[in-house]
Amino acid sequence: SNFNGELYRSLGDIAIKQDSMNLAEQYYLTAYEYFKEQDKQRDQVMVMNVLGNIEYMRNKYSQAMDYYLEAVKLAERNSFDEFLGHLYHNIAGINVDFQNNYTDAIKNFSVALELFKSNGDSVNMASVYHSLGSTYQKMGDTIQSLNYYYEAKEFDIKNNNTDGIAETNFGIAGIKSLSGAYKESNNYLYDAIKLFTKSNNHYAPPPSTGVSKCYEALASNYYQLNNIDSSLYYFKEAYKIAKQNNQISLIASTSKGIAKIWDFKSKTDSAYFYYKIFKTYSDSLLNKENIKKLAFQDAQFKYEKKLNEEHQRQLRENEKERLNYIILIVVIGALVLVIIIMFLLLKLWKNKVKRSHLEQKALKSELETRNKELTTHVMYQVRKNEFTLSIIKKLQSNIYKLKTENRGLIENIIKDLE
Repeated sequence: SNFNGELYRSLGDIAIKQDSMNLAEQYYLTAYEYFKEQDKQRDQVMVMNVLGNIEYMRNKYSQAMDYYLEAVKLAERNSFDEFLGHLYHNIAGINVDFQNNYTDAIKNFSVALELFKSNGDSVNMASVYHSLGSTYQKMGDTIQSLNYYYEAKEFDIKNNNTDGIAETNFGIAGIKSLSGAYKESNNYLYDAIKLFTKSNNHYAPPPSTGVSKCYEALASNYYQLNNIDSSLYYFKEAYKIAKQNNQISLIASTSKGIAKIWDFKSKTDSAYFYYKIFKTYSDSLLNKENIKKLAFQDAQFKYEKKLNEEHQRQLRENEKERLNYIILIVVIGALVLVIIIMFLLLKLWKNKVKRSHLEQKALKSELETRNKELTTHVMYQVRKNEFTLSIIKKLQSNIYKLKTENRGLIENIIKDLE
C-alpha cells in the first residue's frame, strides 16, 4: 500500500507537468486513500495541499479552501511546520483573489512568513513578500507595496530565483506607472521580460504569459508617453501571445487598446474589427466573472458555514473547559474547606485536652492542699486528744491525794474532758 501511494503520487506529479489536471487529480486522490489506509499523515497533508493547488488553478476556490483547511488541521495537530507555511500562503491567496478579503489575507500571509522564517526558508519568504506587495498594491497602499516588493527582490536575487525577480519587477513597474514614472516602469518591464523568457518552472504558467502581460503594460506606458506607434506594437505583441495562451482577460484588454489606437489614427475599419473582438471576449469574460461571483457566493456561504461550525465547536470546547475549570475550583475549594475544618477541629481538640490537663492539674493541686490541711487537722486533733488524755491520767492518778471536798470537782472536770 505504501508503494502504491508513492506510485500514484509520482504519476500525479507527471500529470501536472503535462498540464493534465483532471488526470493528476485522480492520481492524487488514489494516493491519498493509500496514505490514509497506512495512516501516513505527513503524506496526507502533502497530497491535500497539491489537490488544493489543482482546484485553485481550476478556479474552484471553495474546494481548494476545503483541502487547505483540512490539511492545516492535520498539520497543526502533528506539528508538520514544513507544510503550514505553504498552506497559509495558499489560503491567503484565496482570501485575495477570490474573496477580496484583504484583512484575512494579510493575517494569513503574516503567519506564513513567520513559519518560513522559523524554518530558514528564504525562497518562500520572498514569495510571501511578493504576495504582500501585490496585496497592498490592490489596496492602493503603494508605499507599503513597494517596501514588500523590494524585500522580495532582495531575497530572490540572493536565491537566484529568476521567476520571482521577474514577477517582482512587474509589480514594481505597475506602481511606478501609477506614480507617472513611465520610463522607469518600462525599465523594470524590460528586465522582467528577459527573466520570464528564461523560466523553466513546470508548475508555473507558460513563461509567455508573463511576457504578454509585460507587453501590455509597456503598451499602456508608451500610450501615456504619447509614443503611439510603440504602444500599438506592444499591444499587438501582447494580443498575439494572449491568443496563443487563451488569456481571455488579456485578449479583451489588448484588443480594446488596439481599437483605441486605430480610432486615434482614424482607421475606422481596423478599430471596429478589434472593438468587436474586445466585445466578444469581454462578454465571455463577463460571463466568467458572473460564474465566478456565483461560485464566490457559494464558496463564501460554505466558508462562513465552516467558520461558524468551527466557532461553535470552539465555543463548546471552551464551555467544556470552563465547566471542568469550575469543577476543579469546587473540588479544590471543598478540599480546602475540609482541611480548614479538620484544622479547626484538631485545634479545638488540642485546646480541650490542654484545658483538661490544666483542670486535672488544678484539681490535683487542690487535693494535695486539702490533704495537707486534713493531715494537719488530724495531727492537731490527735495531739489534742493525747494532751487531754495525759491530763485525765494525771488528774486520776492524783485525785486521792486531794481533800475529800475537792474530789467531786476534779471528777466533774475529768468527765468534761472525757
